[in-house]
Amino acid sequence: MQNDSTPSGSPEDRVTRALPYVVGLLFAFGLLIYNAGWGGQGVAETSAELADTASANAPVAAVRAALSSEEFAGVDVTGVEGTIVLGGSVPDEAARDAAGAAAAAAAGSVTVENRIQVTSLTASAPTVLAAPDSSAPPVTAAASTTVPETTVPETTVPETTVPETTVPETTVPETTVPETTAPQTPAPGPLPTPEELNRRLAELLQAEPIQFELLATRVDARSFGTLDRAAAVILSSPSTRFEVQGHTDSGGQPSFNQRLSDERARAVRDGLIARGVPADRLVATGYGETRPVARNATPEGRSLNRRVEIVVTP
Repeated sequence: MQNDSTPSGSPEDRVTRALPYVVGLLFAFGLLIYNAGWGGQGVAETSAELADTASANAPVAAVRAALSSEEFAGVDVTGVEGTIVLGGSVPDEAARDAAGAAAAAAAGSVTVENRIQVTSLTASAPTVLAAPDSSAPPVTAAASTTVPETTVPETTVPETTVPETTVPETTVPETTVPETTAPQTPAPGPLPTPEELNRRLAELLQAEPIQFELLATRVDARSFGTLDRAAAVILSSPSTRFEVQGHTDSGGQPSFNQRLSDERARAVRDGLIARGVPADRLVATGYGETRPVARNATPEGRSLNRRVEIVVTP
């Protein structure tokens, strides 16, 4: 009898068996092409990021090169969120303006913010004042009391002729030395009021703002005299408590400004304690950029906002 089934070696049978292999090869080839495309894109993105980083750092490098002379040795250059910030200090306003102009020319279209401080240093090196061993208020010596000398009058005993039988007795009159009273030391004057203490401290810190070392929170040696005078005002009222307040301008991140104001307030508090002010009468608080006294839109306003104040607390 004739068999109607297709022989195993026919072309249709061979195509059926090869079809899964062909589909698998096509899938693998498509996957290879897909991965190659995405890999090339990743390389392109990485190259673009490197180019962006180099482009962002180029203005900072150009400004640093422009301010590399000895005249600008105290100037610090940093880049913050697309803005170049000039920090540090120079001796006078002319050097500060020259640094700003040179930085603006080198930065091109990038914004330059000039925060350089003018130190107005003299030719001689600043004298470092050592902290006094004891900050007890000066003691005024009481006026010495002189007891007037009292002269005892001489008493002359009259000569008498002694009879053979009786010798008359003579009496020497008693001499009384007048008593003297030492003058009383006047009582000290009234203690200053909280308003008077606040006024004296505000006038002192406005005339002599407390300076800090470059890029640090340590009090600069030039402000040791200011700390001496502030401690004397505080010690004139033995029971009053005070708050040392740190403030910054609005430049930079608020979290950084808050931390900077905290650390600088503590540094001033430690300096007053070293000068004899009891630690339990002082508290240090940083307020960051939250309490400006001037507009931050100008360099002068930002300079006024970077300050340390000492006020009476309840």
